[in-house]
Parts: sequence; structure tokens; C-alpha cells
Amino acid sequence: MEFEAIARQYSGMLYRHIHRMVGNREDAQDVLQEVLLLIFRKLHTFRGDASMKTWVFRIASNRSIDFIRQSRRQPTEELTETISSKESPLAFAQRQAEIDALGHALEQLPTEQRQVVVLKEINGLTFREIAEILQIPENTAKTRMYTSLKKLRGILAEKQNPAPKQEENR
Repeated sequence: MEFEAIARQYSGMLYRHIHRMVGNREDAQDVLQEVLLLIFRKLHTFRGDASMKTWVFRIASNRSIDFIRQSRRQPTEELTETISSKESPLAFAQRQAEIDALGHALEQLPTEQRQVVVLKEINGLTFREIAEILQIPENTAKTRMYTSLKKLRGILAEKQNPAPKQEENR
């Protein structure tokens, strides 16, 4: 497969994945450019042991993690969606609040857990593909997903029902 075809086929998926990992559009665009350059430079090393999809996602995942480590900051941009033409403004606002809450909850997960959630729930990959991308056993990917979902539920529940603040003794 030649580079132009790969870039055309995977750029959109890679951008969405990178954006969810690094948390902001400008950084995601920069990381995507680096990933595409790496794919171009390393295409001759692709042996076909894995699918092209898992190979390019592995490159994108690794570069995203490197970026997060180098920048030493957590993603800050909320997840956004476009408004449906049939959706009322109130329904859109409620849905947007839920998306924002989920985005903030995702930011609180460790990188390894966030990565599995993004690959599975947002990119729709199988656990086998996730395991190949992250170079971990399939059961580890499943365990990380289970742990991540449990943490996300806890974070979201806490935000909906915050614990009452203890009054300080004066």
C-alpha cells in the first residue's frame, strides 16, 4: 500500500484518536503530522505481521503517549460534538454537559487506561486489535478496560452526587 492511500484512509481515524489522547486540537494536528511523517519514513519496515490499521494506530498511540509525557500536562479541551438539526437547544445543552463531564472524567484516568477506552469505545477497535497496538496481552487490555470503566463510573457518580463538605470548627 502506498503512503498517499494510507494517509487518505487513516488520517481521520488517527486524528480523532490522537485528539482524544492529547486533548486539544492544535496539539492533535501537530502530533498527527508527526505520525504521518513517521509512517512515511517507516513504511518500508512494515512487515505485515499485524494489519496496517493496528500498525498505524500503534505509531499514533506511542507518539501520543510521548507527547503527553513530554508536555507534562493533562488534556484540557472538552470533547465536542456538532448539534443535530433536529435537536432542541435544551437537549443539545444537556448532551453537551454529559460529553464535557465524560471528557473531564477521561482526563483523570491514567494514560494507559484512557488509551484503552479511546481505542475501544471511540475508535471501535476489538480487544485483539488493542492488544496488538499496545503490545500487551488481550486479557490485559480487557482488564484495563474493566478498571477504566469502573473508575469512570465512580468519577461521574461523584460529580453528580458530590459528598457534602464538612463544616470546619471555628
